[in-house]
Order: sequence, then C-alpha cells, then structure tokens
Amino acid sequence: MFNNLKKKNKPEYEIDDLSYIQEMAHSKLGNWEQYDVLLAARGYGWDTILDWADYMAQEDVDNISKAAFSVMPGMGEKDFLSEYKQSGSFSQTGVLKNEYGLLTIGGMSKRLRAPVQIIWLNQTRSLRFFTIVKDEVLMTRYIETMIRKTFNTPDEMKLAKPIGM
Repeated sequence: MFNNLKKKNKPEYEIDDLSYIQEMAHSKLGNWEQYDVLLAARGYGWDTILDWADYMAQEDVDNISKAAFSVMPGMGEKDFLSEYKQSGSFSQTGVLKNEYGLLTIGGMSKRLRAPVQIIWLNQTRSLRFFTIVKDEVLMTRYIETMIRKTFNTPDEMKLAKPIGM
C-alpha cells in the first residue's frame, strides 16, 4: 500500500507525547487526495474497527453516504448503507457481526469541512483516507486526533503502546 507514494516519516509539528502515526504517505488519485497511514502501534481487530467507525459517525462524519465491507482488499466491496441507516450503528448492524477484511465509511467531515472516506484494514496497522483536503499537516493532526479521541485517552487505547515501548 505504501509503495510508489510520497512518504512522510515525521510530522512537521510536535505533539505532547509520542505520535501514533509511524508513517504517512500522500498521493493524488483523480480529484481525491489519498493518505495511507501506518500506525506506530499494535494492529487492530474487527471489534475495534466497529467501535472506531461508530465513534467517527457520532463525532465527525455526518451524512454517511458510503458504508461497505470486503473480505479482502481488491475483492469487491459489499454495500450495506441501508442496513447501517436502519440500525444507526456499525456495531449493531447485523451483517457486520461477521468479521471482514476491511470496512469503508464515507460522508462529510465536520472537522475537515470536506468529504472524507475512511478505510480500515482488519488485523493491520494501516488506515486509508480519501478527501479533497491537500494539507498533510492538517491531515496528520486530524488522523492523530481521531486515533486518540476514538479511545478517549491514550491509556485506554487498544492500540495505545507504540511499537518498542
């Protein structure tokens, strides 16, 4: 996922403590800016993805217009937007009781004031973001905040400990 992309190994700003982003690669894909993120933490699993998606839907992503899953990247996504809208929660959506390889949500980010699509890759340390925002510093802050806020505090994060700590 990180091959042939412009790499950014260290953010241009300082955070109070350790960053949970090990590497971020930014590229252009048509009208979209693509940000591939490698977390500096342990990988995450399906339950964490569902909690994370619920948090993002509640706190940042309005007007969810895309909800899809796939067994594996590149194997075709299955849309479940209507099921999500009926349940109102990713963790309560029946089709997501099974574990899949990736989850995608898309809508309008209140923080970025722009459309955003987030892709979680199960059992990895990788995330992918698509948006029209072409600002690596802003996206780094947005992603770092999303990681921290999803789990309330760094001490409670299921991903919390950076590798080597």
